[in-house]
Amino acid sequence: MRRARRYLRLLTAGKGWALAGRLLARLPGGRPVVTLPALPAEPQARPIRLFEGGRPVRLLVAGASLRLEGAPISQLDLVTALAADGTFHPVVAAVEGGGLEREYRVRGIPVRTGLPGLSGIYDQGDFTRAAQDIAALLAAERIDLVLAVTALTAPTVEAARLAGIPAVWNLREGLPPHQAFRPFGPAVAARSLASMRHATVVAFVAEASRAQWEPLDDGRFRTIANTLPPERVAALQQGDRAALRHSLGVHPHDLLVLMPGTICARKGQRDLTAAARRLPRDAMARLRFVLVGEAADTGYARALSRDLRDLPPGVFRLVPPTLDIAPWYRAADAMVMCSRTESAPRVVLEALAAALPIVATRVAGVPAQLGDSGAALFYSPGDVAALADHLSRIASSPPLRDELALRARHHFDAVNDFAGMVARYRSLLLAAARGTQPP
Repeated sequence: MRRARRYLRLLTAGKGWALAGRLLARLPGGRPVVTLPALPAEPQARPIRLFEGGRPVRLLVAGASLRLEGAPISQLDLVTALAADGTFHPVVAAVEGGGLEREYRVRGIPVRTGLPGLSGIYDQGDFTRAAQDIAALLAAERIDLVLAVTALTAPTVEAARLAGIPAVWNLREGLPPHQAFRPFGPAVAARSLASMRHATVVAFVAEASRAQWEPLDDGRFRTIANTLPPERVAALQQGDRAALRHSLGVHPHDLLVLMPGTICARKGQRDLTAAARRLPRDAMARLRFVLVGEAADTGYARALSRDLRDLPPGVFRLVPPTLDIAPWYRAADAMVMCSRTESAPRVVLEALAAALPIVATRVAGVPAQLGDSGAALFYSPGDVAALADHLSRIASSPPLRDELALRARHHFDAVNDFAGMVARYRSLLLAAARGTQPP
């Protein structure tokens, strides 16, 4: 472990490229790697003249996706708030488009899709070309500052260096560095990690995620917890529940368990179907499950469809992703999260705001989100017997549901501070733009 930390520190200092690459290759699942070349010479940083004549800071927000998923929706909330007072003029760029494009445009925020990301990058030359293409976009859009969201936007951080402008990297994944970039091969992984040394600040959304990257911290790491904006909180807490359930086709006597999230192995929807098959007959007679999300993994989605065919009709419903998911939370009696990895999932905050009992895996930042609230029943990822037991308890015990719901509401009111979250991001971004020490 000491050698790993030493090599990773050398990497982010721009030294020890071959050693760092070989270190990555020796980690579980790694492959041999060629010696990595040095980065191009540092360009002369151009002076940043902000606020001349009241001009807002032109901010490129680079993300992996504009799909209707938790992290992109949280990004939408943050960008909307940053643009509200005129300090920033954001331009949103994404590797992959999606349903949130329209939401940005309705708010008057320009959107660019097709941003080069790590997908499709196979070697050093690909990475360099991607960074150069993004640097050209930064120049064309007259960008002053970059906010790169998720590890997949590593080329954008290097592009900011090429353009001579500062970057803040917002890592939202719940994976350590040797896993976050592994799918792209050791050479691209090492180059992506090296990009971190160009970021003025690296902001995480959970202390547990930050701790996984601690060997790389040279004082620039910060943690800013996710929160929900007031309008989304109001939607999760208001509205006639009985009328909503009727409009969604939920029977008055059903106990509705909601599972929002992209259909993929990481989210673990098949654990829920496996647990359902273990439920006692009386619990199965009452429980109904709704999965809200789109398939990101077609193979996994097909396997999930096979699972559903083996269960009684009407027990599970699949619902397309929607930005307006609040009616489903209002209609639900509990929320379940079966994820293998997470950082600080939005669904936990939404369930707390809606005062729902929570059944969740104890992974990464989830325990910290819930603190000692007692609002959740935890189990280990993949332990479908424990998951089935928790669901059975929720189905059979109204007092337990009431206690978990009360604790959820109290905990959410104590931890959700959207204005404070936005203020912290604003302070970090402005400090980066001005070249001053970030708070």
